[in-house]
Amino acid sequence: MTEAPVPRIDSVAMLPNLFLRVTYKDGEVRYVRSPVNKQIAAGASRKVTAKSLGDMMQASAASYIPANAIDINPDNTFAVNSVDYDGDDLYRNGRRSYMA
Repeated sequence: MTEAPVPRIDSVAMLPNLFLRVTYKDGEVRYVRSPVNKQIAAGASRKVTAKSLGDMMQASAASYIPANAIDINPDNTFAVNSVDYDGDDLYRNGRRSYMA
């Protein structure tokens, strides 16, 4: 039995909480953490020092969101700020909510 084909990516957007929202042509939506979101989450889970606070401030939404370079490729992959993602894998295994 073969898997159903994955629909094409319609749009990719960076949310204010630094998750990526990927919308497919069939209306399905998936979410994935951006590298900056992961960095902030890791910083929040450890003791904050002056240095780590400075590192987190450099990775703030204010410095990241305006500079998003989003490229959607014909093979259903996409890149955000030079980080590559597989749209097919995300459709099959990705989060359906950024709250989960």
